[in-house]
Amino acid sequence: MNLKTKRHESGLTQKEVAMLCGIIQSAYSHYETGRRHPKLQTLLKLSEIYECTVDELLKESYDNDKGRA
Repeated sequence: MNLKTKRHESGLTQKEVAMLCGIIQSAYSHYETGRRHPKLQTLLKLSEIYECTVDELLKESYDNDKGRA
């Protein structure tokens, strides 16, 4: 499951998630598209928001990166 799916399941917008994480919406957008990776502090907040583990978020990020190679 990816960040976009998790966000949709939570019923939040990118802007709302970004505000909860203390970042700007465009930064969060880059996380969803894989152009950037969140810092540890942001990963911890995302895991709380999406009620999952940091490992789940990292695995998804890793799997997405493998698909681009």
